[in-house]
Amino acid sequence: MKLLKTMLISVGAFAYLSSNAAEDLIIDDFEKKNQPWTFEGSAFTGYGSGNYWHPGRFDRGMLRLRGYRGNSMLKSWGQHGRNVDGETGRALSAPFKLERKFLRFLISGGKYPGRACVNLLVEEKVERSATGENSNQMKSVAFDVSNFLGREARIEVIDRETGPWGHVCLDDLVLSNDPGGAKLVEGEWSNDADSVWVGGEFLTGQLSWEQEALKVNGREVKVESVKTISRNSLKSVKPITTGAVYFHNGEIWRADILSFSKGKLTLQAKGSVSSPPETIDASRIASLAFTYKKDQLKDARPGLLYRENGSPVPGKIEWIKQEDVALNSALGILPIPRKGLLHYVFSKSKTLPNESELDEIGLIDGSVFLGKAGLKDQKVILERTTNDTSIEIAWENLLYLKRSGKAATWISDLKELENKSFGPLGPKSGTTDLDMKGKKKHFLSALRVLPQTTLRYQLPDRQNGNPRILQAVMKPVPGSRGNTKVSFAVSGKTFYSKEVLPEDASETLALSIPDGKELMVQVDYGDRLAYPCGIDLHDAHLSETVKP
Repeated sequence: MKLLKTMLISVGAFAYLSSNAAEDLIIDDFEKKNQPWTFEGSAFTGYGSGNYWHPGRFDRGMLRLRGYRGNSMLKSWGQHGRNVDGETGRALSAPFKLERKFLRFLISGGKYPGRACVNLLVEEKVERSATGENSNQMKSVAFDVSNFLGREARIEVIDRETGPWGHVCLDDLVLSNDPGGAKLVEGEWSNDADSVWVGGEFLTGQLSWEQEALKVNGREVKVESVKTISRNSLKSVKPITTGAVYFHNGEIWRADILSFSKGKLTLQAKGSVSSPPETIDASRIASLAFTYKKDQLKDARPGLLYRENGSPVPGKIEWIKQEDVALNSALGILPIPRKGLLHYVFSKSKTLPNESELDEIGLIDGSVFLGKAGLKDQKVILERTTNDTSIEIAWENLLYLKRSGKAATWISDLKELENKSFGPLGPKSGTTDLDMKGKKKHFLSALRVLPQTTLRYQLPDRQNGNPRILQAVMKPVPGSRGNTKVSFAVSGKTFYSKEVLPEDASETLALSIPDGKELMVQVDYGDRLAYPCGIDLHDAHLSETVKP
């Protein structure tokens, strides 16, 4: 066994245990008074004077903790620990530099996000946060900080909760390249950060228009290179509260349903987009919502008129007027008052041909439109292909944008030649398509692939003759315990291979694709055999350029 010689060195206000660049760095173990924290409120009374960590001793207070290390920790219990949940306050560490991939620590207390929690501040902005589990058992947690290496950070402990389990306990803050089996906290990007695929980069931050230029954190991006936009900085998303029309191609129009007669629906778009009345052929329509309710179409069946009060009524819609809806049923023509009606499903079918070539925009009121999208002067200009018209959407109404065609070819739109899986959940259970559009996520989609799965796709012809690029953000599936082997190949030639570990941070892929007709994705178990494991490929697409 190799004996590592260690020495205690002081860097700034913190003690680090180090013998080489890869060894763990102790930020604070709360065993002695040599780390300058600052405190506010009553929750940390006693920590600032005398025996600095005396209030945090394991044998002080009315609640007995389990799983602690050493003799002392940081507890928001007040000076004597007699009012464990009733005290409030804030503790803030001195700055330190993030020099390892993970920040590990022990935590217990209440599950109150934002109110009783431990936060990681990077340049004074909350980038990670963790809570207890309503338990006095201290558990090991790790923040993945690989995105912030070399940057300055602080630890913030907040207790603003006085209800049951309204406290926080913290111990053993350690920077390490190994999470050491700790629970990894989700959230590699700030929850309120916008995200954008532009050229060969995936960027996160504040997306804004400045002097007629689109910028991310003040950096200008070329609008013609933008492939996706996800607006997480919007403070509120307006739900559909009135009528809506759902189309077979995936479009959703928030609209007033004016009339229906002889297979034609007349409607008027409302909400984020207002336009004159438009008449639509019923063959394009999947369903109508007279009154919107969340997930109302999830289990709805075709040919039924659903009502707020009473059972659904079977039949075919004969007409729609302002005052009533007529159903052609087994009992004849039944006029039913519109008041209290929920929705009607005409039929359920897949996306119409060629719609994958169109761009998609989602608005804050729940509307979804397809066409060719352009960005200019704080507006989205969408050229419609169905009626040769264009609509303008104000920037403040845009929730997301997904460009297709020449800008990007999405893996979900490629022709699937093979989907073979022999995983632990049975045949053909190795892949899942996750739709994240309109849900204030950093990505619009994800392809989840579990071990012992082979996928083959037909590659389209190159449009401009340029080399093709496969782009995606790859992450281990949530809760991964084992290693996962991943490889990409074209016509039998492997151009990427990696073993993904459960503790790995996300990886932004921009891989040159060899010439060929078929793309193959293979996922299998790695050296550490444990389930669950697998990968998520976020916003996976093909592009012919990576120039921003």
